[in-house]
This record gives sequence, C-alpha cells and structure tokens, in this order.
Amino acid sequence: MRNHLSTRRVFLQRGLTLLAAAPTVPAFLDQTVMALANPLDTPLVQQPSGRDGKVLVVVQLAGGNDGLNTVVPIADSAYRAARPRIGLTPEQTLSVDSSTGLHPNLSHLHGYLGEGKLAIVQGVGYPRPDLSHFRSTDVWESGVAERVELTGWLGRALDSIYSADAAALHSISWGNDSPNAFRGQTVITPAVFDPDHFRFVPCFSRELPAADSPHAHADVRHGYVQQFLEAFAPDAASDIAYLCGNPNMVDACFEALKAAGLPVPQIRREKYVSSK
Repeated sequence: MRNHLSTRRVFLQRGLTLLAAAPTVPAFLDQTVMALANPLDTPLVQQPSGRDGKVLVVVQLAGGNDGLNTVVPIADSAYRAARPRIGLTPEQTLSVDSSTGLHPNLSHLHGYLGEGKLAIVQGVGYPRPDLSHFRSTDVWESGVAERVELTGWLGRALDSIYSADAAALHSISWGNDSPNAFRGQTVITPAVFDPDHFRFVPCFSRELPAADSPHAHADVRHGYVQQFLEAFAPDAASDIAYLCGNPNMVDACFEALKAAGLPVPQIRREKYVSSK
C-alpha cells in the first residue's frame, strides 16, 4: 500500500474514504475490482461492480493502535486519571455523543458517522485473553478463541458460500501476501500487489471447456501449469511464486521455476491433499 497510503496515520486520516458509500468507487479499488472482472475472465470472476455492486472490502491494519485516543471515552474519569498528559479533553475531540469523541484528525470518519455510513464497535475481544499479541492475532484472523484454528474466518466463509464453484476466482488480497483470515480448505485467494499487473490464466490438463461452458476463457491453456511458466519469464529480481494445490503439481512447478532461474527462497509452497 505504500504507493498510495504511506502510513497508518495517513490511512486513518484520509484513506477510509475508500470504504465510504461514495458516488464513485475510489480509483485503486475500482482497478482491483476490474482486475477481478477483466472481460477475458468472465464468467470465472465477478462482474464489474461499480457503485451499485456488492463487494465486501476488509481493510486490516495489522499492528498496534492507540484505541483510547482514537475513539475517546471523554466522560470516563478513569481515562482522565490514567492519561493526565496525553489524554484528550472533550473540547479537543470530534463529538460522537455525550460520552465519546473521535480524535481530531479523523474528520472524514466523523463525517461518515454523521451520515450513517460508519459504525463503531467497541469492546471487541475474546473470553479469558492471555495478553499475547500473537495469540490475539490468531484469534482475530481465525474468529475462533477456544482452540487453535488453522483456517480463517474469511476462508471458511468463502468455502461455504462457493462450495459448488471453489475453482473460480471469488476473492483477492491486495498487498504483498494474504492474511491468515483468508485461509480455507477449497477456495484459494491470490495476493496481488499491483492490480494493473494481475492476469488470470486457467490451465486445463484434461480437456478444454466447451465454448458455452461457464469456464470458457479467452486465455485458456490446454496442459499443466508448469508447461507455461517459461512463457511468463519469471524475474529473479522481483518475482515471488506462490504454489498451492496437488503435491505432485506443486513439486513439478517448483522444479520448473528453479530451472527458469527463480531463487528457491522466492518460491513458496503449500500442498493440499484432497479428501474427495
């Protein structure tokens, strides 16, 4: 996100306009949606959504944030006592109600709140927290507090919603990698750093889909993925390959990428054994 929003502070001050129900979709989100909905990919991915489409956008600001000086409990005496120097007075905040205010730099959020386009959920946590940052992150991304869960809440939702069409592209993670929240059993979410350079190329190892099939595609290939890797000219200086799926195909792609000159540390593998 560094090309667009250099810091968390800038994002909170300006960037959350991205999530507003504005008359137009912000440029970078529009590009992301259109990358999903490139005409070549229809109907394997969703159609262009524009302002009227229904696209769930989840923005995860991983790391620390001073929540008490973001959504400020201005009427709480304990807050004032604990923060005699850095605490904000009611006059310094943007009023939400008689007991709560927003940090003065969050004017965009305050405006959306007044228009009914933003909701604030306070007191989010889980029972008997152990105060571990790492465990809390696991709980946040998995949505499960009572045990260690390897799948994420978004991944399970995608698996459930698209159980009959798991092979199609239903989701995308914009950034260097995908948060663990996207981990599922069947639906794969690719990570795309730059939507302008995202391309979907399906490969069918057995037979090509019929022209009227929902899986028909203008850039479809007949064969295995590893047969076409060389054509995409992996760049050892900048490319990272993420391989997931059948163990034998993952291994074959791994060897093909090494032969093409991609360093081993830049090839990431996850193997899945089908239960079907």
